[in-house]
Amino acid sequence: MKTRKNDNVRRFLMLAVLLICCLTLTAKTAFADDNESMGTTMQGGTVYAEADTPGSDDVGDETDDDLGDAADDNNNDDVSSDDVISGDDDVSGDDDVSSDDDASSDGTLLSLTSEPEPVLALPPRLHERPEAKAIVEGRAAGMAFVNHGADLVAGTGLRSAMSSAAQSAQAGGSFAPFASISGTHQRVNTGSHANVSGVSALIGIARDADLGQASLMGGAFFEFGAARMKTYNHFDSGSIYGKGNARYAGGGLMLRTDLTGTKLRGLYAEASFRAGSMDTDWHSNDMIDMVSGKRAQYDISTPYYGAHAGLGYVWKPSDTWNFDFYGKYFWTHMNGRSTHVADDPYRFKDIDSHRMRVGARATVKITRQSSVYAGAAWEREFKGDARATAYGFDTPAPSLKGNTGILDLGVSFNPTSLPNLTLEVGGSAFTGKRRGVSGAFMLKYKF
Repeated sequence: MKTRKNDNVRRFLMLAVLLICCLTLTAKTAFADDNESMGTTMQGGTVYAEADTPGSDDVGDETDDDLGDAADDNNNDDVSSDDVISGDDDVSGDDDVSSDDDASSDGTLLSLTSEPEPVLALPPRLHERPEAKAIVEGRAAGMAFVNHGADLVAGTGLRSAMSSAAQSAQAGGSFAPFASISGTHQRVNTGSHANVSGVSALIGIARDADLGQASLMGGAFFEFGAARMKTYNHFDSGSIYGKGNARYAGGGLMLRTDLTGTKLRGLYAEASFRAGSMDTDWHSNDMIDMVSGKRAQYDISTPYYGAHAGLGYVWKPSDTWNFDFYGKYFWTHMNGRSTHVADDPYRFKDIDSHRMRVGARATVKITRQSSVYAGAAWEREFKGDARATAYGFDTPAPSLKGNTGILDLGVSFNPTSLPNLTLEVGGSAFTGKRRGVSGAFMLKYKF
């Protein structure tokens, strides 16, 4: 009876050992899988392989002996020492992973290291982006329109003043009024481009004086103009469209002298000077400051002034035909100005335009009251950079620098019913740096 009771105790102990071994193996496998998963998903994590636990062989041997004795005493062949997990696979209580991160020879180490979280950078402000060039396009377009006013003064305006002053002098008068107006629509290539559509006009008085071997004409005028501007820029981030207006008003003087009584008859020189104020406003709904949420816009007023000088020769092979060969130089300056664009402090720098134009024009008299002219010219802009700074750093600069070809065509007539009135209507076409057309209208009346 006592022997059977001891056999039952041994069987119970044997089953308990088996159950503990199975639970330990299952826990070990799950823990290893968790470590492997964490090691592969967390950056910088390193998993070290489990080392054999010292003394585990002794524990296994003792277990084998106990089990073997129990099997021999009960003559039970169902379970042998070979069916039990060996000591190498057994995990003792010392093998548990402690909460301490330090390495221990008794267990497995899971070492995890992580990168510090990056600091989020603020979005770039307007002046820090390549798109800042679009902000200065309005200034470049405004300069192009002021130059159109200079073309009116040195072209149709000067011819109108000469004709009115000459007719007044022949009639024994003194000062004669004159007026001229010109409209334009042109695309100015600035690296991107700007479209300018506007009207310029001037009105003044002139007088002609006979110097014997030459004639001298002098006049004073008032000028003004208004235009709408559209700017376009394309960047890797997308396209930016801008709109604005340009208005100028000022006055100036003009002179021309023609040699009449020498072997150099037909040679002439001319000049003009002008000054005034230029108002420019520009905005873009495609440029929004990421910090303030404001759109890019400005409205500024700056002084402008400029001059032109020219030399030419008029050849008259007959009373019907005459040919005018000329060269002209134009200089225009527009002052800079400080302002804020979407809370960014901008400093628009001065703009200087230096242009040289050479060309020829042929005029043929159709009737006593009318004539037709046609001409061609080449123009070179040597500078015309629109620059700005923001927080002391230069922004990209659009430029008017480049070559332009010009074709002229027009007609002048004196209505029979109004013998004191002379009208001239003409047009110009541009190609190259400037592309587009312009039309001019000249009016003169002899009192």
